[in-house]
Amino acid sequence: MRWEAFPYAFSVTPRMSPEKEREVRREADRRLRAAMDRAGIDEANRIDPSRYNFIIGLAISTDALTDVVRRVLWDNLSKGRATPALQQQYNLLRGRSFDPLDCHSNGAMICLGALANQDIAARNVRLFGPQITPGSLAEWQELLTSGRIARLEIYISAGDPIPPVSYAARYLVPGTFAFDAGVRLTSEVLREVGVLRQRMEEEGPSIRIFDVPCPERGLSFKCHYMTHYQSVVPR
Repeated sequence: MRWEAFPYAFSVTPRMSPEKEREVRREADRRLRAAMDRAGIDEANRIDPSRYNFIIGLAISTDALTDVVRRVLWDNLSKGRATPALQQQYNLLRGRSFDPLDCHSNGAMICLGALANQDIAARNVRLFGPQITPGSLAEWQELLTSGRIARLEIYISAGDPIPPVSYAARYLVPGTFAFDAGVRLTSEVLREVGVLRQRMEEEGPSIRIFDVPCPERGLSFKCHYMTHYQSVVPR
């Protein structure tokens, strides 16, 4: 299958009248569904927009392996700083304040960039199955230390491949000195989620990390979908 990205934004401006909000939500939901349809994402694996007044993201049409390799490595190298594919939607994000701010998958990088650049404000942040690196953990810790955010919670499902692969990806460049160490690290964090948690706690001592159960055996994108996290973690 070809690798295609469908950027989308679901935006409901705060402090609308109830009638206007229902109208805007209907249209925003229609646009969100259209993006999910174009990407071929099953209904069961779509985020529930009723929980939020703003959603920004990419609907990806690809196979799972390509998704991990292209998206994780691309965003790791760029630090997820509002890629050109998302620029128009990202502009809708500027100037907003969130509490809480929920970020899923590579959305964690977008949230980090927006907070670090002071494009948005948030007191309490929750990351679900995040794309995460040692460098981004250090940035999140600095946001906590400086008081720019008050609380950061990270939720990771045991079978979710995105957090461990993105964490170890900086080493996985064939022919480099660190490649063998990166392969060993990736094998460790994929085999035992506790290894990843231990390393993350070392990088971000003020960050609260939670384990999320998943009924799937081994690694599975079903453990990564936001619908899975929404079904387990309270609002």
